[in-house]
Amino acid sequence: RKTNNVQGQYELKALSLVFNDGKVLMFKKKPLAEDNGILRGFLTPEALSTFGGKRYTHLWGDTGTFVEKAKSLPDKKLKDVKAASAWIQKAIRTRQKCRFSDAKCTEDPLKVDERLKARDEHDFLIQVLLESVAAVESHIRVREAAIEKVRVAARAPPPPTST
Repeated sequence: RKTNNVQGQYELKALSLVFNDGKVLMFKKKPLAEDNGILRGFLTPEALSTFGGKRYTHLWGDTGTFVEKAKSLPDKKLKDVKAASAWIQKAIRTRQKCRFSDAKCTEDPLKVDERLKARDEHDFLIQVLLESVAAVESHIRVREAAIEKVRVAARAPPPPTST
């Protein structure tokens, strides 16, 4: 489905900015994409391991490797961290929309379970993505405040000397 593929692409853009300087992420010597490390818009456990874990909670969430990597980047990469946060927020909004479309009832009883499972997957991922955004945005605010403090201190006149 195109919607899941789009969501996965937003998350990949965020991961690419933080883990690979904005370059295409590779998996098994090919670009990470649907059917190559991504299944139905979700990273496979094998693909997740390239980011430091086998579960979404290892990658996303307030203590996931995405947040840790974002926090470890130098201040000159703060714009990339901001852009990554924006991509995650876009992925969240898209998953929220998809979550409601996946939860709609269908006349086919076999597809109801499929849709409910998809809704639960979206709910879980939305939660850990929200935690990631909150942690990254907090880090951005702290770093920007520290940068501004240094900037202000650099402009301040030197203290008077006593003679």
